Amino acid sequence: MAVYILSNRKIIRHKNETIDSFSNDEYSIPNFRIAKCDFDNYTEPTAQAKKKKDYTNRNILNYQLFSEPEKQGYEDVLEVLLSEKKIKKSKLTANNLGGTQRLFYELYKNMSSTKSRSDVLIFIHGYAYDFDDELEAIIDLKKLFIDSPESPVEHILFVSWPASSSIVPLTYFDDKASSINSGTSLMRLFYFYTQFLKDIFSNRDLAPCNQRIHLMAHSLGNRVLQSMLYSLKSENILRVIDQVLLLNADVTYKVFEDSEDSFNKLPLLANRISIYLNRKDAVLGISQFTKIFLRQGWENMVQVIFRNLRILFLSSTVLLLKMI
Repeated sequence: MAVYILSNRKIIRHKNETIDSFSNDEYSIPNFRIAKCDFDNYTEPTAQAKKKKDYTNRNILNYQLFSEPEKQGYEDVLEVLLSEKKIKKSKLTANNLGGTQRLFYELYKNMSSTKSRSDVLIFIHGYAYDFDDELEAIIDLKKLFIDSPESPVEHILFVSWPASSSIVPLTYFDDKASSINSGTSLMRLFYFYTQFLKDIFSNRDLAPCNQRIHLMAHSLGNRVLQSMLYSLKSENILRVIDQVLLLNADVTYKVFEDSEDSFNKLPLLANRISIYLNRKDAVLGISQFTKIFLRQGWENMVQVIFRNLRILFLSSTVLLLKMI
């Protein structure tokens, strides 16, 4: 079992700490940094602990950032794997690997070490999540999927992107821009993964693990996915995902049309695509509000509001007349 955080959040060092942490700031960096969550020493917090002001960051869930790789590419990963199989002598070990090298190495080792289901879930969160919210969501996802004996998921990759920390309609515009930037970073990560597959499995001594990868995007997280798909060229897409789940997707209904050139690429990426909607989703209401504003302008928006108020007033008047 392993849970990883893939984040393009700003890296900071908190007071009285000696190691780097992800920031709650609504600011993104160009590339994803990778961290591994530590559940070995995790204890469920009490209600009193949650009320404390210091219940933030690692006090919610401990994690360790991977170092950056010493060099690009996955030749070192291949060398380490062949050395562990006694096929090739090498001084390199897993400790020499950093970034995506360490991530892909650990996942391949874990997923290929068993014949039972050892699937991976990639989760992209939605609107109005700060980093502390994300850590709590990671805990919930682990309980829901990894801890459930009926679930085939044993590993989670949580895609953390810097959304706003408050549910206010105007912050939606900031989150939309941030989701687009994060999608570009996710596109680069996808290309790194396809390069890893080519470099590793070009060697006949290593075989695919035959496990499955699932991708789940919630709310505005679908914009992150959409931005990634915009940037991907169809001829470079490999079908590496078993199922894509689109939950309350905050995208237009035209995304599957060829003219949009985004979600129409999903069949090239995944075997199955599932769409789930919740009519009570308040954030989608905010999304609809902003789209009306952008499409019709402020003057028309005011007219729509006053028209609705007028209808409400007339309805109330009729109701009062009936009561009299």
